[in-house]
Amino acid sequence: MKTRELSEDEIRYALSLPEPNDRKSYTQTLAIDYFAENKKVIWACHTRWGKLFGIKSLLNRYRRVSSGKVNILLPTNPIRNEFETYLAGISNIHFYLLASYAGSNLPDEVYDCDILIVDEVQHALNKAATKYSQVIPKTRTNRILGLSATLDEDKLSYLDELGIHHQFSVPLKTGVRLGIVPAYQSLNIPVDLTPTEAREYLVQQDKIDQYVRFFQQVSPEKAHGLAFICANNSEVAADTARRMGGITPGQVTGSAINYRKAIGKRADILYTARNKEILALELLDRLPEQPIIVFGSRLAVGDRMAKLNPKLQVYRTGKTKQDRVQTTQLLANFYGGQKPYLYGCINLNEGFTVNNCSIAINIGVKSTELMDNQRIGRILGLDLDNPAKSATKINLYVQDGVYQGRSYVSQEAKWLRSAQKRQLFIHYLDSVDELSEYVLLNEPV
Repeated sequence: MKTRELSEDEIRYALSLPEPNDRKSYTQTLAIDYFAENKKVIWACHTRWGKLFGIKSLLNRYRRVSSGKVNILLPTNPIRNEFETYLAGISNIHFYLLASYAGSNLPDEVYDCDILIVDEVQHALNKAATKYSQVIPKTRTNRILGLSATLDEDKLSYLDELGIHHQFSVPLKTGVRLGIVPAYQSLNIPVDLTPTEAREYLVQQDKIDQYVRFFQQVSPEKAHGLAFICANNSEVAADTARRMGGITPGQVTGSAINYRKAIGKRADILYTARNKEILALELLDRLPEQPIIVFGSRLAVGDRMAKLNPKLQVYRTGKTKQDRVQTTQLLANFYGGQKPYLYGCINLNEGFTVNNCSIAINIGVKSTELMDNQRIGRILGLDLDNPAKSATKINLYVQDGVYQGRSYVSQEAKWLRSAQKRQLFIHYLDSVDELSEYVLLNEPV
């Protein structure tokens, strides 16, 4: 994959421009030029870079030479609404919503166009996906633009296989340097498992280790991956049984399924750790009242927290008219300040903008850079009423611990390190008491 980033000369020129929007527009012009030159391109640009404005500029430029059909594939309804509103007035654009085709193939008309634009393209870059993983290989145009904040090496390798060899990248550190997004920091605060949670964590870890040893008989270096595959692939399970000898395919499949169950139960312990809930609620009490997003991994956790703090709402997505009405009212309460705290899971990661929100609390740590960048991006909107805005994401994570003399390694601590491996402005704190050095806190109640 050939990656094009801004050169130092281009960065210096951008910094000579007077306003952040001028610098943003300059980088978007470079991105459009790169697409015009290379035809099949990924824009891997940081959240809040302004992809919608970039797409609008690209299509207006294209309309000067062609009236050809443009198809845009979008992951969620709010993002689709945003695209349709922003691109209104540009002719011959067709929008397709991923959720409408979940679990099935897209209609053939999607692949028949002059330009195909795939938003949040990472969703289409999984060979095993049942959603729209075929959209790039099946399309019948030589102009394809994929949009994403960050793509890992596996995704970039798959793009190469699909014939897309060019990436225009504006990483988050460049956006901060150019003043396109405000300065930000990630503050990592550890919590302990309760004794009950620690005991169960060790039980599940022992099961995981047992099944890993089982699959290491065939694949010493890739036992984890083999276990995941055997749970769903009978042919691989049969081949694994044959290579082990004296084992039936059913025993291999059963071990693989039990391995995945143990992985899931271990993750649940981390995602629902009681001390993270307690600390998150304490932070909502001690931070000055303002819009705050709380990211989690389980809606049930948000429901429990909302019962203890009436200013916290839990964001859900639904398909019925009543669901949409409730969501509209919920967001109105959040934006209006009546209920300034909003809890959500992955449904808040994409297409959700709160310019006057500068703090997020993350109690659902994930292992991917993409998701971490997406969550940071929710609080990186420039606030015209507060030009000096800076943003803070507080990650509450389970740390390594000891239970009755047995030590355990926190998988969540590993996930956090993985997600932040290329991130800047990270601070590990020993406790919440150190937080006052970085953000304003009220006195404890």
